[in-house]
Amino acid sequence: MRLALPLPGHWYALPVGEPDARTRIRRFAEEVHGAADARAVERIRLRRRLHVALAHAERGSAQQLHLGRALDGGAPLPASIAVYPGIAVSTAADASPKAVMDALVPLVLRAAHEPHGGSAVAGPEDRVLATPRSLVLRRPTIEHVADPDLGALPTLRVDYWVTVPGERHAVLVHAVAPETPFATLLRDLFDEIVVGARFASDSPLAAELRA
Repeated sequence: MRLALPLPGHWYALPVGEPDARTRIRRFAEEVHGAADARAVERIRLRRRLHVALAHAERGSAQQLHLGRALDGGAPLPASIAVYPGIAVSTAADASPKAVMDALVPLVLRAAHEPHGGSAVAGPEDRVLATPRSLVLRRPTIEHVADPDLGALPTLRVDYWVTVPGERHAVLVHAVAPETPFATLLRDLFDEIVVGARFASDSPLAAELRA
């Protein structure tokens, strides 16, 4: 099933794996910041962040990659959201959201802490969120992406593991934004987007009806 995200404001869907994806990123940065020399650093910062997001999406065979442009009121929205196939959770007792989440949490936490012995310790901002048909494990982290020209770029990354209704499976939604004084507000926005997401059938009939 395909996860449909309710993206507020203006977003650009970047096709993952297309040969002109990086050219599209350059054009997108120019649309956001203009072509003036005075905005060159802002364009470079945005391009570098989106190149990292695209590289992650390509390596993980992402199904969707969305680039934020602006909120409805016109405020800039420097964010990207990718949706990945996720993982099968075969150790779940059954296909209910609770059973899948109970089995998923230790798997994700042990993988996250593998360099430190693989202990299933939750981070201070890790949460399990509820939607009408799924449970969502949220894991935010701050990463300093190294750039040869601009130095370290503090970056907020939030992983959302969303249980698939009726399946022992969870998809991964990965949201990225600059780490700024507004990062907490962006994380809250990401929470609202993922909690409001819905799964839609990928059957040929469903696709025909959506067309």
